[in-house]
Parts: sequence; structure tokens; C-alpha cells
Amino acid sequence: MDEDESPQNFRTTSTPPHLARLLKRSPTRDADVVKAQAIDRRETFLQQRKDRLAQCRLKHNQVLVRGRVDIPAKLEALRESLSAAQAARNAIYAKIAANGSKEVAKVNFVVQQNKEKLRLERETKRLALELKQVEAEKRRETALQNRILRRRSASPPSRHSDNSESRDVVAIRRVSDPITAAILLQRFWRSKRTTRRAKNFLRLHLDYGTVGTVPFDVVADVIKGRDVVRCAGKVLESLHIVSSASESSSNAALCRVFLATFMIIGHPRDILMREGPLEDELIHRAKDFAGKFQHWIYAASQGRALCHAEVQTSWTSFSHTFDRWKQVDSANLLEIMIAQYCELDLIYQIVKLDSDPIVATEYHTAIRDNQLQLLVRIRGIAGDETRNLVRSAVIAARRKRLPKRTIVSKPKDIPAANDRHG
Repeated sequence: MDEDESPQNFRTTSTPPHLARLLKRSPTRDADVVKAQAIDRRETFLQQRKDRLAQCRLKHNQVLVRGRVDIPAKLEALRESLSAAQAARNAIYAKIAANGSKEVAKVNFVVQQNKEKLRLERETKRLALELKQVEAEKRRETALQNRILRRRSASPPSRHSDNSESRDVVAIRRVSDPITAAILLQRFWRSKRTTRRAKNFLRLHLDYGTVGTVPFDVVADVIKGRDVVRCAGKVLESLHIVSSASESSSNAALCRVFLATFMIIGHPRDILMREGPLEDELIHRAKDFAGKFQHWIYAASQGRALCHAEVQTSWTSFSHTFDRWKQVDSANLLEIMIAQYCELDLIYQIVKLDSDPIVATEYHTAIRDNQLQLLVRIRGIAGDETRNLVRSAVIAARRKRLPKRTIVSKPKDIPAANDRHG
């Protein structure tokens, strides 16, 4: 070490005056030791800081390397997991669609089988009914012939005997006044026409006493026939209930009401939706009319002219009661059909949100066909108010029963009853 760089020279030459005064006051203090310790502490602190920085840098590099290696692998695994989940979901949807189509085909097959079975049963019952009616007609004709023979043997021939026609003809020939002759001729012609119409109606084998033993479907098919409606219209015309001068639509409606008496008396549980005072009154009026009509039709078929005023009065009472019942029944039926329409709409809304589009389309097609059938029946009762009634009911049902996230405040346009595609 040089002389100039010795501690003594450093102390004498480099110490400032204000510090030299203090050193002179503390001669025992070793400045070199203190300075060396400070330098060591500083170097130690700096070295530790460098070591920490190097360690942090190393960890940072390790994290970067690990991220460059692990992140692509994780992303690839996530992509594979998503692809597998999508494939599984598509497989489930395809399975659901296949099962749905199989179920639809199975249901259609069962429906066709049931239809064919019902058709065969109805045909069998119809044949059995025709045989019973033929036997009943034979027994009725035999009983009538025996009754006529007993009357002829017990009393002299009356004015309603078999030669009444010849006596009427003789009476017409003896009348010299042409107006009186025309009146007698018209009366004779109307009597024969009424007798012919009564016999034609009795050949239909529609009897209030036996209609309850015949199945409901068979009776419904019989009274829908054109021949039955035509014969009923002729008989009602003879009773002056319908008029030949009135419109055919109104006459057909009255004929349907008249034929409905057979259903009401024979199968009241199938016709009437509920039991109440109005239904009891309707059944009572129908039975009263049926008894008087049955008495009149048998007398008319034998050529005995009876007053039909009682039959007309009974018919008026029955028709008024029937109109009141029909209004109440139509309102109840309309409410039920609108509720069914809303239920079908709710089913489609739920299926549309929770199912595959293919399945939803199949459900929509089936539901739309049923809704169109309901609309046809609803329009037959409600008329022009059908669209407003159905729309308001659908909106209320959606707001009440669908979750808030699926509520549709306005349904799509309600199709017309004659539309076949939704």
C-alpha cells in the first residue's frame, strides 16, 4: 500500500474539518472498522437483492415456459371435450327423433287397427240390429193382423174398414158441387199421403222403446242417413211442424232436433254432458213428445186420422227446452274446446324450447292438425268471434302457465278454420 493511501494519510488529508473536530473528541473510535462494516452491510444487501431479483427472474421464466407448454394442451383437451359433448348431444337428439317417429308410427298403426275393429263391430251390430228389427216388424204385423181380425169378428165394419177408400170414392162421385168434391178429394189425398209417410217412417225401425238397447254409435249412424232425414221431414210436414214452403236448411235443422229425441231418450248419458234440472226437464219433455208421437204415428199408419194438436203442443214445449239446453251446452262445449286449443299451444311452446328442431317440427305438425280440427268446431259455435276468443285465451294461458323467460305476449296469427297448413 502506498504511503499516500495509508489510513493515517487518509484520515489527515480526507477528513472534513467539521468531522475532524468530532474525531478529535472521540479518539477511541476506529473509523476504519465502522466504514468497513458499513461497506460490508451495503454489499451484503445489494448481493441479497441481486439474488432475489435473479430468483424472481428465474421463476418468471419458468412460469412462461410452463404456460407455453400447458395452455395449448389444455385448450386442445377442452376442444376435444366440447366436440365429444356435442357428438353425444347430437346422438341423443337423433335417438329421440328416431324414437319419436317410431312412436308416431306405432300410434298410427294402433289407431288404424282400432278403427278397423270398431268398423267391424259396428257392422256386426248393425246386421244383428237389422235382424232384430225384421223379426220385430214381423211380430208387429202379425199382431196388427190378429187385432184387425178380432175387431172384424167382434163388431160390424166401421167407417175405417178396408172399404173406406171405396166409400170415399163413392161419396166424391155423389157430390154434385165441384168445390165440395175438390175439398173431399184433397182430404182423401192428404189422408192417404199421411198414411204412406207414416208407413215409410215405421219401416226405418226407429222405435223409442227399443232405441236404448241399440249401441249409441249404431243409432247415431242410422239417424244421420239421408233416407231417415227425408222420411222424418215428411212426417213432420204432415204434423205441420215443418212447412214445405220454408227453407230447406231450417227444415233440416228441425229434422235433426226431432231425431235427437231418440238419442236423448235412448242414450241420455252419451248426449248430455252433465246432470241438472235443465237436463231433467229436457228428458221429461222428450219422453212426453215421444209418447204422443208414437201413438199418432201408429194410428196414422193404419189410416185412422187423429188430431195432431197435442203432438204439436208437446213439440213446442220440447223445442223450447231443447233450445235453452243447447245454448248452455254450446257455451260449455266452447269453453272446453278453447281450453283444449290452449293446452295444445302450451305443449308446443314447451317442446319448441326444450327439444330438437326436428322433434319440435313433428310435434308442431301433429298439434297444428288437432288445432285446426278444434277451430272448425269452435267456428261452428262461435262464428266470427272465433279468432278473438282463441287469441285472448291463448295469451292468458301463456302468461299464466309458461315461465317468464318463455312468455310470448302475442301469439302468432290464429289460422282460419278452412286452412290446412299452419
